[in-house]
Amino acid sequence: MTWVLLSREVRRLALPIVVLAVLGGALGGGARALLPQSYVATSEVLIDPRGFQVFKNDLTTGQYDANAAVNYVESQSHVMLSESVLARALTYAATGQGTAASPAEKPSATQINALRKSIEITRAERSYILSISVKDKNPDKAANLSNAIVAAYLDEDSDSRLRATEKLTGDLTSRLDQLRARLAESEMKAEEYRQKFKLFSSDDKLIVDQQLSSAVTALAAADERLSLARVRGEQLQSAEPGVIAGLANPSEQTLLNTLISRQVAAREEVAKLSQKFGSQHPTLRSAQSQVAEIDSLLNRELERVRSSGQSALRQAMKERDDLSATVSRLTGQNEQARRASIELRALEQQIASDRELLSSFETRAREAAEFGKIDSANIRILSKAYPADIRSGTVGMIMWGIVGMMMGALVGLGIAALRALIAYARYTAAANVAAKTVAFRPRRTANREEEHYAPPLRRHRL
Repeated sequence: MTWVLLSREVRRLALPIVVLAVLGGALGGGARALLPQSYVATSEVLIDPRGFQVFKNDLTTGQYDANAAVNYVESQSHVMLSESVLARALTYAATGQGTAASPAEKPSATQINALRKSIEITRAERSYILSISVKDKNPDKAANLSNAIVAAYLDEDSDSRLRATEKLTGDLTSRLDQLRARLAESEMKAEEYRQKFKLFSSDDKLIVDQQLSSAVTALAAADERLSLARVRGEQLQSAEPGVIAGLANPSEQTLLNTLISRQVAAREEVAKLSQKFGSQHPTLRSAQSQVAEIDSLLNRELERVRSSGQSALRQAMKERDDLSATVSRLTGQNEQARRASIELRALEQQIASDRELLSSFETRAREAAEFGKIDSANIRILSKAYPADIRSGTVGMIMWGIVGMMMGALVGLGIAALRALIAYARYTAAANVAAKTVAFRPRRTANREEEHYAPPLRRHRL
């Protein structure tokens, strides 16, 4: 029912709806024509925080994490809005000569503030690209100002780097004389201390340390020789002749082995003769005397070997005692040298620190002057600003007219819907009143019961 009423009201108000749409379109286009026209020109710049690493020891480092890099790029957007950059941009835009401009008078603060209000700088999401948009009534002026801001920012960045480099170079140079004097003083103190405590070195090691190391090595070898001599002496005292022959020197082993062989052969001969002859037989007695002579020679040789072993043991002990005394003496000297070398090491560290600092200052002073002439900033102009199309104003009027027509048509449709709702409300109220005025007509039935009935409602024409 409601849609029927709405369609009927739309048909009745078709002409007013069209009139309202036309009026809305006219008002929209007229409002757009009366509003002040402004044009926006946008240029884009890529600012890479990492820059170009021309040298390994560059003056600045481009190592940034993600947040620091974004903060750096956003800080550059505020630099573009600084007074120095905007004043330079106004100068460039006024002269049209770019970086060669040098006007007689500087832009006023009012002009700078007005330009700052007309600028909008945005950063593309997840990128290092800045969009510099300038709004102005003149499209050519807006484009010139946008491009001038980019050029002014680049020149200001280069000039600020150059000024910082010059200041750094001056500070470094002024410190060189002081560092040279401090290095000479440190070297003199170290040399006087070295002469006082005789702390001389060879191959980066104190001579007393080298002597002590050699003495300790010799003492360890002497201990080993003493241990071997002691074990050899004990074995020589208690071992059998065959074992002693194995422990003797090569020259002694030959004689001992010969005597032992002769002893064995002589004893075998005595054993054979004792079976043939009696104990008093001359041949047997001659063989026995030969065995006794060989035994005497062997015993004298064994005793000589044992004596040489004891002599070697005494010599090893004496050598070990001498080396032990030498180690003790050098240990005392080494302790004294170590206590003195602590202060000497501190002096040498001071010398190394002063020398390294002086070398670093000299190198950086030379490099700073050269590095300052190289612009390592990675800033690229992705797109220049171009004047906006003037025909876009006509397009804007058409768009505003279309929007106005739509608004007027919506107003007309709203009026039609309101009239339909009012008509529906009236119809509903009339139907309710008719339902309440019911006629009660009694009649008799077969059961003599009285019934009430309501006559059919009369249709109300709206």
